[in-house]
Amino acid sequence: MKNMMVKSLAFAAALAFCFPVASNAEAQFEWKASSSQVATHPVLQKGFFPLLDRLEKESGGKIHVTYYNPNTLMPQKTHYEALGKGLIDIANFGPSTEHTRFKATSALELPMMFTSAMAGTMTSWDMATGNDAFKKEWAAVKICTITTSVPMDIVSTKPVRTLEDLKGLRIGCSSPSSIEQLKLLGASPIHMNMTDFYLSLQRGMVDAIIGPIPTYKSTKVCEVGKYIIKLSLSVSSSPFGISLKSYAKLPDDLKKVVDDVFDKRASFFRASWIDRSAVEDLEYLKANNGVEVIELSPEEKARWEKTLEPVYAAYVEKMTKSKVDGQAIIDQVRELGKKYADPAVIQEMLKEYQASYGPEMVFGM
Repeated sequence: MKNMMVKSLAFAAALAFCFPVASNAEAQFEWKASSSQVATHPVLQKGFFPLLDRLEKESGGKIHVTYYNPNTLMPQKTHYEALGKGLIDIANFGPSTEHTRFKATSALELPMMFTSAMAGTMTSWDMATGNDAFKKEWAAVKICTITTSVPMDIVSTKPVRTLEDLKGLRIGCSSPSSIEQLKLLGASPIHMNMTDFYLSLQRGMVDAIIGPIPTYKSTKVCEVGKYIIKLSLSVSSSPFGISLKSYAKLPDDLKKVVDDVFDKRASFFRASWIDRSAVEDLEYLKANNGVEVIELSPEEKARWEKTLEPVYAAYVEKMTKSKVDGQAIIDQVRELGKKYADPAVIQEMLKEYQASYGPEMVFGM
């Protein structure tokens, strides 16, 4: 990230840092951004900050964004409300933890819908910009970028190859969606923060944990759990929104710049780095932690999918109460998930987006 500098915040927050995207004393609009990840996170460094650089460049330096580490401006759980009030200009928020507000959007977290962050991300963008129920839920913010995690898998101290192997397995879990899915599969999920995964696994408080692969390296759980069971259960959604109040203050020419920078390409760009991180981290874990990767057989996977059917029925029932056709949403998400799982489709999009961005934007694929 060009011209990156670290500045101390107020004394009370001496350990927190803000990261200016670029130094520009002539900026007309000084925006603040934050998310759930620290500024040194590689997916932010490679997949998000280049977009902020692009925003400054395309605006002729008139929009300048400073990124703040999590919880330095405000608790990250308040980001959505803060965007609505104009207290922050760009921030990520968590539909995964706000199912009451994002009822239709929770379809993205149904099990075994996606094979990659790219498939989940592109499906999310199409739904959030094209489906009426989704658009209604997202109306309080201007969409900046939408990405999902890679699908969640299990790190276990024991091999799991069948449903029977999963029965009664104590699994640490931070995702509400995964908790319900694991219960149906016969496991015993235990809700905990991701930061507690390592010690809980090491001390035998749980037999396994569930999360997306890029979290395994940072939490070091594969120092204890030597089996990664590829399940492709739910994904977690991590969109960035732009405050409508901040956007409204821009003149029309700068609004167009924001629209152009944060279009569908931006989400594709970020997803490319999330998937790359998952691939690179898995290779690291195999080489350095000696993990065994277990793939379910097609027959076994079909058994798991059958066992999880009540999750889909519960979603349809929930949406029916809101007078929305939940099955139609599920069908649309599945169709888009298959479309964006096709390597040929993704390669065509990559060629188009690389050509439109130019060589300064390096994709993770």
